[in-house]
Amino acid sequence: MTAPSFVHLRLHSEYSISDGTVRIDDAVAAAAVDRMPALALTDLANQFGLIKFYKAARANGVKPIAGCVTSSFYLGMFCQQGRELARQWPAIPI
Repeated sequence: MTAPSFVHLRLHSEYSISDGTVRIDDAVAAAAVDRMPALALTDLANQFGLIKFYKAARANGVKPIAGCVTSSFYLGMFCQQGRELARQWPAIPI
């Protein structure tokens, strides 16, 4: 039986709007050195770095996984009933 390997499934890069500082090239290089079979890019509210990430991962023998962290709002949140619902359920995972 082979030893289990670790894969980062949450990585915010330099392209993440408010909380990413990791450079894509550095993250992919570190994953390759650690012999990770795959790495996920999950920037906040965008996928601007996806092509750069995909090319760097493939070039280093790491399987690229694309993801994105998003927020969802109810259309009715501006009416009284929608505001009450938003207070009860501030964040709903998708």
